[in-house]
Amino acid sequence: WLQFHDGMLEYASPRDLVEEVAKIIGTYRPDVVMSIDPGSDYVRWHKTDHRMAANNTLDAIRAAEWHLYFPNQRLHDGLQPWKVPVEAYFYVTAKDANYWVNIDEVAELKLTAAAAHVSQFKPSIDRYRPDWDPKDLDALKQGLRNRAPKKDGHYVEAFRVATQFNEQ
Repeated sequence: WLQFHDGMLEYASPRDLVEEVAKIIGTYRPDVVMSIDPGSDYVRWHKTDHRMAANNTLDAIRAAEWHLYFPNQRLHDGLQPWKVPVEAYFYVTAKDANYWVNIDEVAELKLTAAAAHVSQFKPSIDRYRPDWDPKDLDALKQGLRNRAPKKDGHYVEAFRVATQFNEQ
């Protein structure tokens, strides 16, 4: 994330991260910003990098909207405040999800991509190498399939989509 190595984001300056992401938002003026849900149980209790990315992105969305945050971006870079119209958060809890995208057509590709992250799953996490034993790979994919969110019998990506977060 922003050139930080895995596990190192938590040691970065939160202010600098928020300023950098706010500048990206102000420069590109996106219609949607997607990030890890800062309120999910997964983020609160698991990966520090994910928690930092989630919270810093949320703070940067707010900072990009107000001219009093990081005035240097307005004075030196010519950026104007930008209110992100839609925020879409992933890794959401089932109770917080309010938008689902059918991914039936790419579900197997997603499983293959997930399995490529050898630092995340046993037994390859113990060896940290990508040469999966075919039985282990099949077992991992089946486990991921079983845990994958479904809605109306279809594989889905669940999101918490928010508009007007800063006004609530």
